[in-house]
Amino acid sequence: VFDRAALSAPPYRSSARAGACPADACLRLRPVRLSGRAWRGEPDTCAQPGALVGSGVPFSSCSKRIGQRISTLHIRKTSMAALGFVNSSPAIGSLRESASAVAQTNTAPFAGADVPVGTSCFSSLGAICAASGLAAVGLASGKKQRKAKTTVVSTRQFVARHALDQSSRDEDLSLDEDPSDLLACSRRGLAVVQGAAAGAPRMRSLPTSVRNSGGIDQWNMKHADLKRLKVMLDGMCLATTVDEALEEVHAIMSLGRNFWAYAYMRTLYSKKPDVYYGTLLAKPATLLPVVYTPTVGEACQKFGKLPFQRRGCYISLNERGNIKSVLEEYAAAELTQGPDGRYLCDCIVFSDGGRILGLGDLGTWGMGIPIGKLDLYAACAGVNPHRTIPVIIDVGCSDAAGNSDKVVVRDNELYTGMKQDRKKHTSEAGTVVNSAYYGTNSLIGEFMQAAADVFGKQCLLQFEDFNSNDAFPLLAEYRDKFLTYNDDIQGSAAVAVAALMGSIKLRKPACKDLVGELGSQTFLFHGAGSAKLGTLKLLSQEAGVPKSKLFVTNSSGVIWRTKHGNEGSFRNGEQKEFAQVGKPWYYTSTLVDAIDNIKPSCVIGAVGVNPGCFDQKVVDALVRVNGSERPSLFALSNPRDKAEITARDAYTWSNGRVIYVSGTAFEPVEVAGKTFAPGQVNNVYIFPGVSFGAIQCQGRSIPERFFLVAAEAV
Repeated sequence: VFDRAALSAPPYRSSARAGACPADACLRLRPVRLSGRAWRGEPDTCAQPGALVGSGVPFSSCSKRIGQRISTLHIRKTSMAALGFVNSSPAIGSLRESASAVAQTNTAPFAGADVPVGTSCFSSLGAICAASGLAAVGLASGKKQRKAKTTVVSTRQFVARHALDQSSRDEDLSLDEDPSDLLACSRRGLAVVQGAAAGAPRMRSLPTSVRNSGGIDQWNMKHADLKRLKVMLDGMCLATTVDEALEEVHAIMSLGRNFWAYAYMRTLYSKKPDVYYGTLLAKPATLLPVVYTPTVGEACQKFGKLPFQRRGCYISLNERGNIKSVLEEYAAAELTQGPDGRYLCDCIVFSDGGRILGLGDLGTWGMGIPIGKLDLYAACAGVNPHRTIPVIIDVGCSDAAGNSDKVVVRDNELYTGMKQDRKKHTSEAGTVVNSAYYGTNSLIGEFMQAAADVFGKQCLLQFEDFNSNDAFPLLAEYRDKFLTYNDDIQGSAAVAVAALMGSIKLRKPACKDLVGELGSQTFLFHGAGSAKLGTLKLLSQEAGVPKSKLFVTNSSGVIWRTKHGNEGSFRNGEQKEFAQVGKPWYYTSTLVDAIDNIKPSCVIGAVGVNPGCFDQKVVDALVRVNGSERPSLFALSNPRDKAEITARDAYTWSNGRVIYVSGTAFEPVEVAGKTFAPGQVNNVYIFPGVSFGAIQCQGRSIPERFFLVAAEAV
């Protein structure tokens, strides 16, 4: 617990005491015991006003933006749980180091900045996630939220919580302990457990084809390739400690193919989950790109070609009416129970595999995304991974024409899900949607209610990688009924807006009102998927950018509508909302013509199916219409080979003029003797912090305002 006197004081203000508090006078927390969803601790010294409570860092060491957001949002006791998040940067190191990195670069590295070489995009990840979580929870603290039952103190050693829960020892783990020593408790002979009932039999929560084969072992033995691969991977993965695991995975990565490293890490998780997380936290800059983007795209395309493992719950259309039983079966096998007998689950990330990254419909093979997402929840926010569930909703899968690389998924003999096409219909809005998700018999509605019944209304339910036509109406239907949000829409929007504000800061270093300055920019969005429409909504509805400054294209050109909206080139209500009134003469012309006429200061690409579409003519036009100002050029499509333009082409063709940002990391580029380190717009800077905050304050819903606040903090 925090110092009660400090907690009862008025909200902390940074302006009066900024720079006046030495770091050693800040509240420093010593973990003494682990319980529930978070660490608890006790103060070593008293908190001083003006300090970032729990961080050991005075505001003077943090970026002013973060400090101002904390002050403005009046973080009270109800949000103190989030302050422990900042106590350490779990994926990188101390917040002191992370905040210093942010201050030295004067901008977050991901935000399109020309970051000095050697400043990793991960160097300030802990501080960034902390800021977004703090800001969002601080916003919630002004509302009537239920208080968190525990106060988070440290997240770096969360993998050991079960060990200390099981132990009667009162041994302390140092907050300054090296990440590679995360398993110190295990090395002292304390057992780390995954779940009390781990290993219990499962059938209904397995994917259809695996269940029909008789179970996991039978499925792997049935297919010769899977059988042999399992033997190979088990033989490769012999590590029993973090150090040994690092040696093994580095040896595999030396071959230059991270897919095999991904397969190794999945095997490591299945054998020793505690070592898995310790390894991930020991080398996050190296291993997060292995377990998630960019490697996870290829992993999902080949997910069924790897030996099947028990992690992940599959909810089939055939289980309609019985979803609660499916969740209970999975919980009995993989989770622990609380004192009241309820299974402990803080968060579920669920997808139907309908739009995996920019790859299209991969069905149940898309399980790699919920798994990877929850790994980042754990590594970057300290969410207890043993109180989370990755879920795939299986209502069928398209044939090879339904994914961008024309991979044979559904008709592959190793496909794990239902070997049938999705049943769809045309909605009242004129869009083609999955029929199973709507009406009184909605599979999504049943799933979300079942999750609330089994785990409680405070369980966070995060939508992930649904097709845009389903993503928006489903979010609108359930966002006020459950604790839920869609990261593709809202998280992507927040980090994109943060990057846009970062690019403004590069152009106008003296600007103090970045949100207000957004209204003076002109934006051209090339692509109208869920992420970009979400960004448009956040800019318009929360940041106050006039719709006359927002332009968006689809495959037909700049989207338009008639005055009454009865005609136009829009394809759904979300596109119609941001359609220009009146058909522009350059409607069917090239992107260059659109740039010449719109004269955007920012061009944001997220087409997904047209890599390289930002050619030299596009870059030349963008530089030309902006005169002496530096324009922003965002290439956000994932994975890397889907990017609209590479960093090298963007910097070379513009002679270093553009502020370039990509969805997947690119290497630094040297132009005319100057080195440019491209920024990366990655949701990881948003969703761990926002989700952590929502979990800790046990919120009832997540309003749109959260995401602008998080963007400002980042």
